[in-house]
Amino acid sequence: MRFPFPLLDGVTIRLFEPVETVDTQYDIVDTGIEFEDGSIDSLVIGGSFATLRKALTESDKSNDNKSAPKKVAEVVPTEESLPNQDYEGDIVTIDPEFEKMPVVV
Repeated sequence: MRFPFPLLDGVTIRLFEPVETVDTQYDIVDTGIEFEDGSIDSLVIGGSFATLRKALTESDKSNDNKSAPKKVAEVVPTEESLPNQDYEGDIVTIDPEFEKMPVVV
């Protein structure tokens, strides 16, 4: 993940950026700062992260089982207009095309 440093132009914060390696046994990430000219000051963390991967996989599976399917709510058009509370006497009408749009609940 990269994002600009708020107080310094041309400086980017790097958090857990993947580092390409030839050894696929370990994952290596770096955290630090990157300057406008491309130079980087960072600390590198490497590991297989097996326990973390297992926990994330189990968490994803349990979240998939718990999530309910999304339902599309039906919007029923009405013929009445609503009074505008900001301006006395003005009428606000609802656009009929807007009422046909699906709403996900």
